[in-house]
Amino acid sequence: GADVLAGVRELTSRGILAEGEDRGEVVYDFNHPLVPETLESGLPRAEARVLHARIASTLEALYGESASDHADELAYHFVRAGGEVDSDRAPHYLAEAGVRALERHAFGEAIRYLEAVIGPGGEDVLDAPYGEDADTILYVDIKPEPRPGQGTTWGEYWNQE
Repeated sequence: GADVLAGVRELTSRGILAEGEDRGEVVYDFNHPLVPETLESGLPRAEARVLHARIASTLEALYGESASDHADELAYHFVRAGGEVDSDRAPHYLAEAGVRALERHAFGEAIRYLEAVIGPGGEDVLDAPYGEDADTILYVDIKPEPRPGQGTTWGEYWNQE
């Protein structure tokens, strides 16, 4: 309520948040991409995961029928939420974001999202919507050999901070 609005007003006046409009709705975004990273780095990992889960669920509900149009944003929060999110649609957003990342040649991002679609044992948790299984896209089309010093497995490589 009023406390949230006061906080938003203070962050906007300090130049941390920028106010804008999207489809007739007032929206806020951080003025610099390092701000959310800096804020998150001060949180315990478990708390950060819970917050990302809440953000993902809230955005999914807010976007409603157009949620797939925001797959990249949703996938980001679903991945950061770890196993904290209970959504049947999460794999869809992750696969969609992975394919979009491939189209932009953002291979590291694509790996992260597509590996999140493929369970830890390599099983598909989603019927591939693009005519190829996510693991085929991931392991055949985009995964080069790891370079020295980047970990021995892709999980280790990806989880490096």
